[in-house]
Amino acid sequence: MAFFMMAMVLTVCAGPPVLAQDATATGGEAATDEAQAADEAPAPARAKKKAYTIPERFVLVDPANGLAISGYDPVAYFVDHRARPGRREHELVWSKTIWTFVNEGNLAAFKGAPQIYAPQFGGHDAQALADGRTAPGDPRVWAIHNQRLYFFHSPARRFEWLIAPDQHVREAEKEWDKRINIRFNPGRGR
Repeated sequence: MAFFMMAMVLTVCAGPPVLAQDATATGGEAATDEAQAADEAPAPARAKKKAYTIPERFVLVDPANGLAISGYDPVAYFVDHRARPGRREHELVWSKTIWTFVNEGNLAAFKGAPQIYAPQFGGHDAQALADGRTAPGDPRVWAIHNQRLYFFHSPARRFEWLIAPDQHVREAEKEWDKRINIRFNPGRGR
């Protein structure tokens, strides 16, 4: 019962992995008119919480295509409530990384508020950071909590994180800050 209540508070993706070629469907379902209508204008960016700057070398980039978060549109998680591959004709360089978007509206929204739409911790697994390690996050396994996007390495890691997201975010932020401070200020940190 407690997990059910928590799931109602969080916006979560629980679908099966989607290949980049499956741009029109998620989990075998056809794209809906509602999702297509959402292409026309993204939701307004709302900031309730401190956003972290992501130094370019900490953003996860897909080695196969050179795109941030494997080419998925970061704004689509908020607008469409699902992972959607972006298109190369709608791309933007931010934090020295190429980001792709489903449409011009999503690109404009990201351009106006990249710290809100970009995944926290550069796309690294939020639960792994909370546990004191790093692991790449999978853009197909995600959650939105307090209007911030988080990625996870696996559905099991996301489930573990959902048990106490506020606590895990605090732990992950401490670990992220230590890792950033060590790399940019070798005399500081741990």
